[in-house]
Amino acid sequence: PIIQIHIADIHFGAIDPEVQYTILVEQFLDPISRIHFDVLSIDGDLFDKKFLASAPAITYAMRFVLDCAELCMRNYATMIILSGTESHDAGQLSMFRGLEDSYNGCLDIRIIEHIQFEYIKGLKTLCIPEEYGKPAEYYTEYLCDVYDMVFMHGTIQGAVYGANKYNLESKKAPVFSIEAFSGCRGPIIAGHVHKAMCL
Repeated sequence: PIIQIHIADIHFGAIDPEVQYTILVEQFLDPISRIHFDVLSIDGDLFDKKFLASAPAITYAMRFVLDCAELCMRNYATMIILSGTESHDAGQLSMFRGLEDSYNGCLDIRIIEHIQFEYIKGLKTLCIPEEYGKPAEYYTEYLCDVYDMVFMHGTIQGAVYGANKYNLESKKAPVFSIEAFSGCRGPIIAGHVHKAMCL
């Protein structure tokens, strides 16, 4: 078994980013610093919208990601950052590319912007960021495979008000059914739902 830490829908910039960072330190970073974990995944919507590089939201988001990276290196853990809703993450995850080089290859970080399989601690993981306007075959090619777990940002049928119909070909975000993941042998972890919880 591997110990996974997941967080999603932080939305840096939705409130005062300094306050938000302080809350994340107290309620997320400090508690997980006492756990030996194998994977830390930010499952989409790190940002609330597109910001200028000089905006405080960028500064504190970068600080948070660097704190997560330090904890990952301490634990020899893999760090995943999934792209979330386009209007929120808005292509800004590219600023984290090159972090692995900054740490001389000691950080295993993966920035996921398109559906793909990643091998994490020997487990075949289906990573599904939020994408738009793709044909159903784009997803079913992956969904029909066999894999150990799923990290995604998107919506599972019935999890969000109004997203009650299974639809992979929407011009908006696709809506997956739980049955679509019949090839998954383990957990399916999704973001997107703005409901505070700790599992």
